[in-house]
Amino acid sequence: MSTRTPITLMAQATPSRSPLAARPQRTRRARSSRWLAALPVAAGLVTLLPQTGHASISCSDYAAAHAPTFYFHPDEQYLPMTMTAFIKHSTLKDADDNVLASSMSSVADLINASEGDSDEYLEMDEDWGTDTHNIDVGIYYNCADHTDEAYPYVDIMYSFLTAYNGCEGMRTKTVDVWGSNAKKRNFAMCSLGRHYGDWEHVTVRQYITDPLQQIITNAHGDSYFWGVTGSVASPRVYVALNTHGTWPFPGTWTTYDVYDDSGFTDVLGILAIEIANGLVTYFGMPRVQSIEVVDITTTSELLDTSGGAYHVLTPDDYTLSHIKDTSAIYDYTGRWGQTTSNKHIDGPVGNIPNINDDNFTSAVQDAMDNGGLNDYKTGKGPTGPWTKDWWIDGE
Repeated sequence: MSTRTPITLMAQATPSRSPLAARPQRTRRARSSRWLAALPVAAGLVTLLPQTGHASISCSDYAAAHAPTFYFHPDEQYLPMTMTAFIKHSTLKDADDNVLASSMSSVADLINASEGDSDEYLEMDEDWGTDTHNIDVGIYYNCADHTDEAYPYVDIMYSFLTAYNGCEGMRTKTVDVWGSNAKKRNFAMCSLGRHYGDWEHVTVRQYITDPLQQIITNAHGDSYFWGVTGSVASPRVYVALNTHGTWPFPGTWTTYDVYDDSGFTDVLGILAIEIANGLVTYFGMPRVQSIEVVDITTTSELLDTSGGAYHVLTPDDYTLSHIKDTSAIYDYTGRWGQTTSNKHIDGPVGNIPNINDDNFTSAVQDAMDNGGLNDYKTGKGPTGPWTKDWWIDGE
């Protein structure tokens, strides 16, 4: 199955004057192994803000009009929750691990207990966080007004909080002892990528003077721009298994190439996986032909899957809450979740075809132990979206 890079998705030709002419914009490469029809296009809400001299529409009206429908993977354990739920099951600690508050029931309690230090963190109850399927769902939003630009628009940022970021998604291409029977498989590689607490987001950009809209997805801190004509009433957003990156389609989205059969491209290069731990044929041919870090929003080619349906959250299934620059939560700049060690490699979830999984796990563990994979050794809870420039200024 082929992989593709993001392109501008159009329901019809984009006018030549459009600001999307140079799209897609992206800060790093991503590609999908599956290509589906463009996002659904509905008759749109095209309104003008006060700077244009026309009737205004509030941020809350924009957010309600374009609130996304989220598709979480069938095997996703960690669904969005309210900040209040996270706070109720957490202890606030300072940088020296001293307890600042252990019984909180609201955002106000968190603000009152916080000393305003960015090194503070919420230590979440691990047992509670393992099952968050049956709690109140909160989606948080803010708007960035850019109606004074040449192509006026409004960004509506939607952000959600989950209890965990699970094990990193990976994809391998392997062959058998004869160098044939190539198979690509997606899997979660534990314990790479884990951390307590996870804030993720997607942005809807509504142009004012053109019937245009962009869906700006985000994964691992990088943004990807996708354009449609018209205005999508409730754009579909597919959320990656475990890591919760947001994407416009089901697919396998490569965010990082680790290795291919022409050589290593990065951190695992300190080991020759192609000759280490028996991952080769008798003729010296690599059994592992490629390794990628991926976001998985598809149910196909996954080693271990329930085969169930997506967890779908429509706007009717969640509460929208506006976090604007006057909100009290801005006073909390600490982290949502304690620090955890990921130095021990547990291995892939499922069985990678054509190779010995224990040997593969040992090779990754060797890389971790010998100076590689530094970004994966510890997992830290994230800070809230209001601590990021894009929450105020837009994408």
